[in-house]
Amino acid sequence: MPEYQFCLRTPGASCAAWELIDAMDDDEARSLAEIRLLLTGDVATVTVFRSGVEMLHVERDRPRGQAIGSRPAPPDSGRGPVAEGLQ
Repeated sequence: MPEYQFCLRTPGASCAAWELIDAMDDDEARSLAEIRLLLTGDVATVTVFRSGVEMLHVERDRPRGQAIGSRPAPPDSGRGPVAEGLQ
């Protein structure tokens, strides 16, 4: 099983953190890198290396702190949620 190195970068950090990961192939390494981004709100990018060679780079595609799958709030109708449910 190939060993991959993940270079984790956070905004404003002076240095990156490194993790060693075992994966079956490059596709699994990509999936694990994407999961790593989802599980850690601080991490902005993950660069994946195999044998010291950069294989791929994934970035967070949402602003820091915004929930995954969140959408902008709808405009306020002026009615509270209880009032809307009664009509």
